[in-house]
Amino acid sequence: THPAGRRLYRRFGMHPEWHLSSTAVPDVGLTAARLGTHLTARPVEVDEVIGLDRAVTHRDRLVDLEYEVDADTGAAGEILALYDSGLARPVGYGVLVTHRPWDPDPYRARLGPIVLAEPELAAPAFGALLGAAAARGVGSVVTWIPSEHPGRLVLEAAGAIETGRDLVMSSEAGLLDARRYFPAPGTA
Repeated sequence: THPAGRRLYRRFGMHPEWHLSSTAVPDVGLTAARLGTHLTARPVEVDEVIGLDRAVTHRDRLVDLEYEVDADTGAAGEILALYDSGLARPVGYGVLVTHRPWDPDPYRARLGPIVLAEPELAAPAFGALLGAAAARGVGSVVTWIPSEHPGRLVLEAAGAIETGRDLVMSSEAGLLDARRYFPAPGTA
């Protein structure tokens, strides 16, 4: 939330949760190579990740995820599910939005929100998601990660740059899991 709006949000019962770091990845391919990964990212339909999303976010975000992939009226993004070898169900996912007509850099994409089954998957998840972005011709991305998450330091050591911080607020204290849910501003 913007500092000017926090008082209003508090007035309506919102609670400060944690800080979210806005992060630029100027060279997607290099950062992905430095991170490495044992996960595979592949495009899927919303129904393949909605169960994991509900388990992590504690909300029904079906409409939000459908908007993310709607090419006509939505963000025209792609849901990239993360798979570990030998497992049939995804262990996480990220939304990659490559068409951002308002962005002056036509090769920069948005990566987020990101949802993980386990917190320790952050670094390999970013490795797989950034690798998938590079394979799609994306040169750079903007993404978000909770400021105190250990994965942020790993991401920065691989070449990402923190560009700012924002406060995440919630209607219910403790509702959002900063270890497994990395929202993107403007998304639910």
